[in-house]
Amino acid sequence: MQSRFGTLRDRLSAVQIAASCDALTGAANRRAAEEHLQALHRAGEPYTVILFDIDHFKGVNDEHGHATGDLVLVNVTRSARQLLPDSALFARWGGEEFLIVLPALPKEEVYELLRTLRGQLRHQSFGPQEGVTACFGVAHARPGETPSRSWPVQTRPCMPARTGGAMAWSSRQ
Repeated sequence: MQSRFGTLRDRLSAVQIAASCDALTGAANRRAAEEHLQALHRAGEPYTVILFDIDHFKGVNDEHGHATGDLVLVNVTRSARQLLPDSALFARWGGEEFLIVLPALPKEEVYELLRTLRGQLRHQSFGPQEGVTACFGVAHARPGETPSRSWPVQTRPCMPARTGGAMAWSSRQ
């Protein structure tokens, strides 16, 4: 009987992981990120959220194929996770968009982290693809501020940065 419960518990754990992780990158998925943001809101904790988008990703897939595109996504995830503090949440938001949720940090620390990540992405080889660029949208949520109020739900934090070209960022204080 205990063996059966152990097996069921293991299966439940596997289903929970599958429901909260992106299958390709192993990062948290959008659902897990939204739940994390809601938990921070309920706890009244301030946080910093960064939404970033890989520039010209469709071109990578068109020129080198989807296997290279997948390699880019996996290695972007790996690079970001290595830089982030343990308290951060890193999620694949959708397609080539990623979300980082950090504890409330001074603007200078956030930008230093992003400068380092940008440099790594720009100089990294992804199979036949030499480097990628990205734009970043940064928002700092105040205690009690809802996630949808602290930053636009879609890619709007990144839109002003996109008009500034690759490797740009925009910020809302």
